[in-house]
Amino acid sequence: MKRAWWLFCLGLSLALCGPLFSGSPEKTINNITILVDGQPADESIKGLINIRPGDEFSDFYLDRALKQLMRSGFYSQAEIIRAKGPNLDLVFNLTRNIIIRNVKISAMRSLSRRISSEIPFIRKGNILNEAVRQRAIQEIKKILQEEGLFSSQVKFETRRIENTNQVDVFISLPSWKRLTIHKISFTPQNIIPEDQLKKYLKLNPGDYYVPRKLNDGLGRIKSAFKRLGYQWAEVSLGEEKFNQEKGTVDLAINLDPSVKIKIQIVGANLSTKMLQPVWEQKVFEEWALSEGEAVLLKYLRKKGYIFATIRSEIKNEKSELKVSYIVHPGPRLRIEEIEFRGNKTFSAKLLKKALGIGEKFLFLPYLDGEEVYELPGRISLFYEEQGFPQATVSLNYVRQGNAVKPILYIEEGPRQMIKSLEIQGAAAISSAELIQQLDSRPGRPYYRPALQRDLEKINLAYLNRGFRGTQVNFEAIPDRENNYDVVIHLVEGRRMKIDNIFITGNRLTSKKLVLRELRLRPGDWADYSRMLESKRNLDSLGVFSEVKIEELPSTENSINLSVQLREGEQNYAGLGLGVETKDEVRSVALWENNPRPRVTAEYIRYNLFRNASQVSFVGQLSVVDKRLVGTWQQPYIFGLKMRTYLSAYWENQDRTTFSYERRGMTLSTMRNLPGG
Repeated sequence: MKRAWWLFCLGLSLALCGPLFSGSPEKTINNITILVDGQPADESIKGLINIRPGDEFSDFYLDRALKQLMRSGFYSQAEIIRAKGPNLDLVFNLTRNIIIRNVKISAMRSLSRRISSEIPFIRKGNILNEAVRQRAIQEIKKILQEEGLFSSQVKFETRRIENTNQVDVFISLPSWKRLTIHKISFTPQNIIPEDQLKKYLKLNPGDYYVPRKLNDGLGRIKSAFKRLGYQWAEVSLGEEKFNQEKGTVDLAINLDPSVKIKIQIVGANLSTKMLQPVWEQKVFEEWALSEGEAVLLKYLRKKGYIFATIRSEIKNEKSELKVSYIVHPGPRLRIEEIEFRGNKTFSAKLLKKALGIGEKFLFLPYLDGEEVYELPGRISLFYEEQGFPQATVSLNYVRQGNAVKPILYIEEGPRQMIKSLEIQGAAAISSAELIQQLDSRPGRPYYRPALQRDLEKINLAYLNRGFRGTQVNFEAIPDRENNYDVVIHLVEGRRMKIDNIFITGNRLTSKKLVLRELRLRPGDWADYSRMLESKRNLDSLGVFSEVKIEELPSTENSINLSVQLREGEQNYAGLGLGVETKDEVRSVALWENNPRPRVTAEYIRYNLFRNASQVSFVGQLSVVDKRLVGTWQQPYIFGLKMRTYLSAYWENQDRTTFSYERRGMTLSTMRNLPGG
């Protein structure tokens, strides 16, 4: 009876607690709606979202989908809304990036030019958002302050272009205030007279206070100190005292000349100017001394003083630093043809070819002294690349009258060779095919950097087959004879296909033209070489100032391509002025040859009819002749990629007894031929 009671209690407990431990039924997504700027999205946009109706609802996957949408660079905002109703319906609400169409700056011409050149992120074709807007306002205020426009207000307005994601930006400066310089003081002023300092500064009491001009003046004062030998001088603005009521400012300029550096070169007629860059900045004195010696030695060796020696010293005397370079140049010698000794594996001719050294011929220049001193390092590197890691090279000379013969002594040491090469893990591409692309093979020198480059070639081969995430490394096992068995371990990544191609930024260029230049289509393997070729093709059209092609994840075995374009300016105009003579030149002096003015004007319109065509007109006008050339250029003809030019010209010249007039037209086309 007791046992039955316990069984009844256990059953009742399980019945009551069962729902607490049982998982709730998984919810599945019923429908997905995508809205872009409040309108139904294009069907291709679904390729950016890895969630489909019927998938299980997961916060993790929804978060990943949002991140992927933002990573595409197309949208400024993305959110997921659950629609009302019994079913699990999701709405992806996307807001496209706002693109700047035009920028108009209402300000003085010089100020407008500076804002346009120094704030590139608010130019035509860039993305505009609140962060960019605030940053632009701060940068503009900084420029205004540098130009002496204080307490300025910046009005940054946008006007949306109907039915597009483009805006026109209007920047204006409704109010600002200038300050007048009341007083300028220099502390201390015991080296350069104050009147001379003011001349360098180019600012006087009563002038408008323009910080940019002040900084230029401080730079001129610093240069003046350097010319006097004060290489470490510091010149800075110490204090600004503003009087807002009177609209004036008092400027206090700090002068710190530091020590005077006096550089002298003893024993050779050399300019100390070549040493000034070494001593311009405050550095460790010992470093500057040795660096100065190296500069002088390099110069002397180039001039043929092969055996020049230099000793340097430094003395601190009060507020002066005396730096002396004692030079013993030795005789100036002519360099004869170099000679190699100890080279068993490579002939002298082969070594010279590898080093890019020709044979000495008569009196023609051969090598200078500095190049000779660099030869041991270059030869050691060559031997290391050929499998001699322990090779040493020393340089010696043999005097022959007024000439010197460089002799390079080489100790090669043991050579390391690749005994065998094996690739493990290759399935999609055969090992034999991969080895054909490598520089490192059995019987060739073992050089670790060369093997590293070969790993990059293997990775590139897989990228060009559409694989992503391939891992490659190698293992080198030496034997007793100093040879290596090399094993390349390879873990193939996933082979990806192109799911969708998204194009942005082609406001003035047809999508059809962009797609024609792409060498990839949806469903193709993600061939990396074709991506690079596609970028080159788009660049070659000449209508884009920037081309980016990025990969965006789609599914486990596919990616999306994001083609982001920035179009360049459409119009170009040029004007040239010159002079010419009507008759034959009779004198060197131009004004004695009856000069006449000559004008050249040019206009080019790019990306006509949205197909990368362009038209140009070049005109030349003078008293004697007139010429006009019009050219039409397009990248395709009859559907073939052949850059075609159609030109028409007219010219007229006034002669003494008659007029000369010509008209003509030319048609030319060209196409790249495949390499043999």
